[in-house]
Amino acid sequence: MCSIRYRLGDLLHLENKSPIAPETVLKELGRLNKVSSFSRTEIFSDSPSCALELLDPYGLQNMNAPDVDMITVFTCAIQAAYFLGSSSKVSFWIAGIRSVVFDRQSSIPACNRREMAGLLKNDFKHVHLYDV
Repeated sequence: MCSIRYRLGDLLHLENKSPIAPETVLKELGRLNKVSSFSRTEIFSDSPSCALELLDPYGLQNMNAPDVDMITVFTCAIQAAYFLGSSSKVSFWIAGIRSVVFDRQSSIPACNRREMAGLLKNDFKHVHLYDV
């Protein structure tokens, strides 16, 4: 399973900020699917139905966006075969825990290199930085 944390919430309505474009997330997911094929993808978001509509508008991919509490998000995302995060503290912490504690791979937006460098002490061997 691939787990995605896609922060939307208030970003959908702010004038000076916006969420990462769904095309960007899908491009990174496509890159990952070339390396490993995931049987399913779980999208964890503060706006689950909107996230699912943006990332799988036609229901062609095996994606699910459960409306769950933050503990469940952390648990599922940390245990997933792969984690794809967005620009959020939740994503940084999940990717950091996966990298440092469990030696598991994750993807985080390249624009968040500075935040991740502090968490990982500049050791990016388990974190891929993708372009947004």
